[in-house]
Amino acid sequence: MILFGIIGSIFFALPYGWAKIVGYIFWYLWFTMDLSDGEVARYTHKFSKYGVEMDYMAHLIDHPLMNIALWLTFLEFNLINTNLLALIFIVSISVELVLRNITAFQYYKGYSGTTQELQSTRQNASILKYLLMQATLYPNFIILFTPIIIFDWFIKSGIALYFYIGWMVYCTLIFIRTIYKTVAIFYKN
Repeated sequence: MILFGIIGSIFFALPYGWAKIVGYIFWYLWFTMDLSDGEVARYTHKFSKYGVEMDYMAHLIDHPLMNIALWLTFLEFNLINTNLLALIFIVSISVELVLRNITAFQYYKGYSGTTQELQSTRQNASILKYLLMQATLYPNFIILFTPIIIFDWFIKSGIALYFYIGWMVYCTLIFIRTIYKTVAIFYKN
């Protein structure tokens, strides 16, 4: 999984349309491996702390590389100030990494909510809310958003940048809400 992410990021960062397509194919393979490792572990009943840590490490390595490849691609569009574009990408990857760390922290602390809270959340969640929450997850975002970037790279409209900024704002709001809820848990206890 780590190698697919690295190779895909290298290709996607190159300033050629064919390289972006090849990069996306490797990112798709990365995504497939990311989904498969847990399924294989559950099927074979072989779980290990090493496997969990390697999966976590793969995300810590690949996500920033993917973000850099996207940033380099948007630099090619030459739509906004380079420093502003860098700030947008720094904020987005920082938010993603902090959210990933909060999730890991909650996992290690054993807090995932009560069964009643989880059932209540599932019953009250709309399809739109579910889809929005899934769209904030970086692996899903990469797979769904990258074809838009590739298409936009060929037509040079810049619409992909506005999608990215919208996603970043949404993720930042989720980030603020998650920080608030996490801190509130500790004050309640």
